[in-house]
Amino acid sequence: MQFIHPALTWAFLLVLIPPLIHLINLVRHQKVHWAAMDFLLESYRKHSNWIRFRQLLLLLARMSAIVILVAMLAQLVTPDQWSSLWGGKVTHHYILLDDSFSMADRTDTARVFDRGLRVVRGLAQRVAAQPNRQILSVLAFSQADTVGDLATAQESEETSKLASLPAELLPRILQMEVTSHTDVERWLDDVRSQLTITELSAGPGPALDLIRKLIGESPADNSLVYIISDFRMGQWEHPDELVDSLRSMEQSKVEICMVHCVDENRSNLAISDLTVREGTIAAGIPITGQVRVTNHGNEDVHNVPLRIETKYYNRETERQSVQATLAAQVASLTVEPIRLIKAGQSTVRQFQFFFPRSGQHVLTGSLPEDSVPSDNHRYHVVDLPEHISVLLVDGGLQRRGAAFVSAVFTPGTRTRTGIQPRIEAPVFLRDTTAETLQQFDTIYMINVSRLSPLAVSHLEEYVSGGGNLCIFMGSEIHLQFYNELYAEGAGLYPLPLERDDLLLPDVDQQTPDVVVENHPIFRIFFGQQNPFLNGVTVEHYLRAAENWKPAPQSTVRVLARLRNSQPFCVEKTFGNGRVLTFLTTVTPDWNNWARNPSFVVVLLDLQSYLGASHRHENPKLVGTPLEIQLDASQYLSDVSFVVPELSSPVQRSIDQQAIHDPHHPERLRATLGQHKPGRRDNRVDHSGIYEVWTVTREGKPEVSRIALNVDPHEGHL
Repeated sequence: MQFIHPALTWAFLLVLIPPLIHLINLVRHQKVHWAAMDFLLESYRKHSNWIRFRQLLLLLARMSAIVILVAMLAQLVTPDQWSSLWGGKVTHHYILLDDSFSMADRTDTARVFDRGLRVVRGLAQRVAAQPNRQILSVLAFSQADTVGDLATAQESEETSKLASLPAELLPRILQMEVTSHTDVERWLDDVRSQLTITELSAGPGPALDLIRKLIGESPADNSLVYIISDFRMGQWEHPDELVDSLRSMEQSKVEICMVHCVDENRSNLAISDLTVREGTIAAGIPITGQVRVTNHGNEDVHNVPLRIETKYYNRETERQSVQATLAAQVASLTVEPIRLIKAGQSTVRQFQFFFPRSGQHVLTGSLPEDSVPSDNHRYHVVDLPEHISVLLVDGGLQRRGAAFVSAVFTPGTRTRTGIQPRIEAPVFLRDTTAETLQQFDTIYMINVSRLSPLAVSHLEEYVSGGGNLCIFMGSEIHLQFYNELYAEGAGLYPLPLERDDLLLPDVDQQTPDVVVENHPIFRIFFGQQNPFLNGVTVEHYLRAAENWKPAPQSTVRVLARLRNSQPFCVEKTFGNGRVLTFLTTVTPDWNNWARNPSFVVVLLDLQSYLGASHRHENPKLVGTPLEIQLDASQYLSDVSFVVPELSSPVQRSIDQQAIHDPHHPERLRATLGQHKPGRRDNRVDHSGIYEVWTVTREGKPEVSRIALNVDPHEGHL
């Protein structure tokens, strides 16, 4: 029989108080002889045994009440709960330790994670003082999803299922059966050396699910679960997701202890986003980037310095070596300090940068060091093609429309837009393949009367795969073909057409012919009286079908209307791509737009908007496996992953042999960071730039770069 608070056991002496009071009461009685009482005394003698028995029961009841009260205060633990020296039960202490990067927050001079380790140490020493059989197991949040299928574990009657799992499935579940203080100290040394703060944002859910399964498979054991965390909002804001695991443990009579390692909230600044704005992105032209800084604290922050660096990699240097770390040309950009970031809000800064040649180059954003260093840096890979290819398909005999568009994209030798147009006749769409069309960032159809079914099929495959199509009308078009292309809303074209029509002149001349909506391609002209857009006059257009309007559930959107409320510019999403149409000509036949300065601005913004969806990439977080697929007929199987190192400026190279994809034998596949059952591959657990080197069958090395960043929400303290 054990007590959690043995110092309170002295209170068991209070059990002597009831007998003492009873004896005192007996002493206080004085015998007085009274003749009239003889008859009563004779009756008392007949019932005295029963009276004494009742008094004894009352005395024992009072003494038992005191014993129970003292045992409750000293927290008596019965042999069913603590394995007695002759019993068969074991007490298993499961310690779940938060190792997400918010645990790097410092309280005074110590990190929050170090405080958690001290809690583990104190708990282990306390368990070592118990004379009964105890098992300690520590599991980090980030390791919980790699243990594998528990159903493959061997059954065990004396220990928990965790102790019987194969050792190869438990690389980071540090377990020990307590036998002596020396064993505890060695175990604590292993904990300190193997468990560190990661740059991940792993939450408690998988760890709780795992422990719940283990406890359910060892019902004969007494189990105690300790959750050591900073309980930040990012992981604990929606605790309903954890209720099932906690409730299941509670029903199994498992004691759960939550240890909070943070006393108060502290401020923290984080770079929550670093990207390139929508626009034409090509080598040799200025590019606009933007960085978002978030204040996760409760107080406003003033005068925040911000550092932006560009890293330019010369392709000629890249071809010289696969294994060696390349020396990039690093340049710092001038960015104005952020004067004010209000509590709980974000501020965006824009900047311009320039890379002289094509290739994959790097942007890096940095903030001054604060309580959480991991989210003070963010990385972005800028993939610059030599030029952006667009296809101009003109159905006119002289291809005048393509000439106007091409003049905007290639204005002269002194001015570069990074856009390279290619002019073709409509028959090109029939004779080409969908794979060939994928090389074009955008396709412009200008005054195309009709297309063959094969050409339509190629266009549909191109757009649905992520391509973009812009259609300008003209005098050569056939309304029936475009209505067939509309296909009652299921086809490629955004709206049904009724006829060509004239826009009658405005007598009052107070309303412009074109009224635009708030959209990126009209960003300069929306919400203001712009003299250039107001100077656009439209005389001839194609009228939409009577009473047509976009369905509420569709992706069709009217971006601009004419003065008579008829659609002028309409957009539609088709598969993964976009289709956009103007219901007038690009040449100054039905309007004067091509001779207006707004034409150049809108057309460049149009290309930037359409091209942005073609280049869109989702940011990858730390811990995301990196996978590369290669054409086996074009590349060798030699692959090298170059990973960043936190403690050293020199990068580390990891060589692999790509294997054939079992589902696609013509492809080679190599992966870095793919977890195996019970074993976490932590080679992608650092933020930074990762490089993948491959070699063509001609012996030419090629490199691609990938940015891994921390989860910006984890830094919410």
